[in-house]
Amino acid sequence: MSGRGTTAALDCVIAGGATGGHLFPGVAIAEEWVRRQPGGRVWFISIGNTLETRVLAGAGFALKRISAAGLKGRGLWRQGLAAARLPLALIQGLWHLWRIKPAIVIGMGSYASGPVLVAARMLGIATAIHEQNRRPGWTNRILAPWMDRIFVSFADTALKADPARIRLTGNPIRRDLTIAGRQTAPSATAAARPFAVAVIGGSQGARSLNEAVIAALPHLRPLDRFALIHQSGPADRDRVKAACDAAGITARVAPFFDDMAAVYSAADLVVCRAGASTVAEITVMGKPVVFVPFPYAADNHQELNARALEAIGAADLVLDADLSGPVLARKIMDWAGQPEQLAAMGEKAARLGCPDAAARIVDECLHLVEPQGQRFHQM
Repeated sequence: MSGRGTTAALDCVIAGGATGGHLFPGVAIAEEWVRRQPGGRVWFISIGNTLETRVLAGAGFALKRISAAGLKGRGLWRQGLAAARLPLALIQGLWHLWRIKPAIVIGMGSYASGPVLVAARMLGIATAIHEQNRRPGWTNRILAPWMDRIFVSFADTALKADPARIRLTGNPIRRDLTIAGRQTAPSATAAARPFAVAVIGGSQGARSLNEAVIAALPHLRPLDRFALIHQSGPADRDRVKAACDAAGITARVAPFFDDMAAVYSAADLVVCRAGASTVAEITVMGKPVVFVPFPYAADNHQELNARALEAIGAADLVLDADLSGPVLARKIMDWAGQPEQLAAMGEKAARLGCPDAAARIVDECLHLVEPQGQRFHQM
């Protein structure tokens, strides 16, 4: 990923990241790009926070930084400071792109993608955006009319753009999960072992999920029938682990799991937020799930994501405001006692999976840029 190949190999920039929901689909696209373009390179241009730095270093992709900050959902003072940084972020984006000379810039929808995509348009570089959620984010809503390609994850995602430029691709997920999804049948409970519940709160964990699990432990009966795999985030890890140890339940508790394919494969039921990447992973893996949407997600997009699956029986749903220890325990015990219905929910989820989402996006991008990309490299 770091060495220049032949002059025919095309380079790509992935713009934005900031959160796991934007970053991990970008990594999936980058992995597919270098697989399809031997000798080509992929750069990420974003804010360079801790998550991006760790994930991209592990994946072997270079990261270029810009000084962008979010505008939406902030006080007037912070919005003013963020707006004042936009010209610098745009200049940094222009500088990085002029030096890299990519064939295309693909924006992942976070605020960090905006200045880079505007810079790409100014330089005449092909542009594309990917929208992970059912309801588009603010940055993508603004940029969509001027993009060469728009990739969406839900058929009913509404963006004001030329329909001829919009492609329904699904949401890209990491290659190890796509491979695992092909090998994993929809879950059915095995009576000879504990019923395994994976609790996944996202890359930083989820306080309300952690609290609910701790409060649910006294209500799970019989306790030895259940096992937990719990991604707690760093702040609550010790407290969740201590509660599990005190209750005597078999539990694997970690701040963050790098082996998510193994986590999903081991789970009979998943309890998680409804961010776009998590929804995509659940459907590709064909896992039965209880979604607890994050109530403060922008434009309530997590609940909308979850409702799309709940409506066709591919997921169960508990609103965060209704979540409690007894409610969570009852959900787990009810689903553990219905193995056939549990398997049917996983099967319905699997029908929505798009394991080839990254390949579809790279196909479209290469079709768009191959001739002009080769000319760009000869400048």
